Amino acid sequence: MRSLAIVGAAVFDGSGGSPAPAQTVVVRGGRVERVGPAGEVGPPAGAEVVDGAGCTLLPGIVDAHVHLDFYPPAEVLAGGVTTVRDLGWPAGRLAALRELAEAPGAASPRLLAAGQIVTVPGGYPTRAPWAPHGTARPVAGAAEAARAVEELAAAGAAVIKVALDDRVGPTLPAPVLAAVVAAARAHGLGVTAHVGTAREAEKALAAGVGELAHWPFDQRTLPDALIARLAASVTVVPTLHIQPSRARRRGVRRFVELGGRVLYGTDLGNQGPPPAVDVEELRLLVAAGLTQSVPMIAVGLVAGALLPYLFVSFKARKRVKAFENQLPDLLVTMAAGLKAGHSFRQAIQSVVDEDQPPASKELKRVLTETRLGRPMDAALNDMAQRIGSKNFEFVITAVTIQRQVGGSLAGLFDMVADTVRNRQQFAKKIKGLTAMGRASAYVLIGLPFFVASMLTLLNPEYMRPLWYTSTGHKLIIGMFVMIAFGSLILRKIVNFRY
Repeated sequence: MRSLAIVGAAVFDGSGGSPAPAQTVVVRGGRVERVGPAGEVGPPAGAEVVDGAGCTLLPGIVDAHVHLDFYPPAEVLAGGVTTVRDLGWPAGRLAALRELAEAPGAASPRLLAAGQIVTVPGGYPTRAPWAPHGTARPVAGAAEAARAVEELAAAGAAVIKVALDDRVGPTLPAPVLAAVVAAARAHGLGVTAHVGTAREAEKALAAGVGELAHWPFDQRTLPDALIARLAASVTVVPTLHIQPSRARRRGVRRFVELGGRVLYGTDLGNQGPPPAVDVEELRLLVAAGLTQSVPMIAVGLVAGALLPYLFVSFKARKRVKAFENQLPDLLVTMAAGLKAGHSFRQAIQSVVDEDQPPASKELKRVLTETRLGRPMDAALNDMAQRIGSKNFEFVITAVTIQRQVGGSLAGLFDMVADTVRNRQQFAKKIKGLTAMGRASAYVLIGLPFFVASMLTLLNPEYMRPLWYTSTGHKLIIGMFVMIAFGSLILRKIVNFRY
């Protein structure tokens, strides 16, 4: 299968940062295979290359509430929407849309569909001007409702949609709605509800409906207790743009503040905008408070940036410690070689021959560099910089002075080896004396994370305001700042320079 390579485009990955410039994106089989700077990722052999200079690539947009047949699918795809969920359409016409979407190379977004809308005789959308004949699936009782769900599931429904719009007609009675939810669960499907008012939202909650296809259209903001219950158990596709009333916007804002989950959807084809990403819907969602997730994203990005650095620092400190432990014996071995009449280079080779890393690997590199013509002093100085050992810096200084003024290098190594041993013993003594302080620091730093983890595990509802509200996010950021400040103070208390 031939690949596609977009070269030189800026890529926006949705992580909250600025678009990455001059990227190469390789696509194979309809999936993004690789993304990276143009200097690191090149077009595969035989790939179709598209010049993306001056363009910005975005992730595919998912519209969770459309009625796709109102527009040519190619127009929807060209507008940047790559996956849609159709929430109500006649079975025959929907089958044709599915066939088009599944055809190889189809100019159509990926299609998920609910199929017909389960309602009561005379209920919404049986008389709705926008809905073609067959959009509604009226049911007269619980048994018929279960059969309807079974038919929709067999037809490939991705979700079951029910109509609960009491503004325009009768709605499903509570027992029938409960039967729909139970039948949907038996087929592994969720239920999304078109609700008109708060009363129908209450009914949907009581029946176990998991999603609202719109935010209710009441003229007044929903009661806070109802919004809290919705936030605890229901996902909402607000569709604010189709009716951006103050009550709806306030309700969605409160829903988000209480930790409610929101999906982007436009009601495309019914009351929604023309095919494209609805910038106004996104603006309304941001105004409703979705930007409160930015602090948590920032925390995640900081953690993602720090963890590799901390891991490398840990490995580097471990390597330096291993070298420090080898250093006295290394110096004694080199001194013995010099006393036996070997040259300085041969004394280093004797350490390399013992093959005890990291000292043997570093000194082997020194010998290799000198064979290629580099001065011994420069090679040893670079080794000292790579390792970062202060004790080894003393050795290099001693060797440099000896090479300039003369004297017994073997005796010098013996003296430096004794000095290094004394320093190491002093460091271990300090470490022992400060052990209690360091243990206290570890406990104080780790205790907030342990308590938060246990409380979240044992009582998630109690911790929900911390994890899912703007106030909670501010407290988390403040916690990290105070822990960092406290860690610096504790580090100063328990660390000594010697």
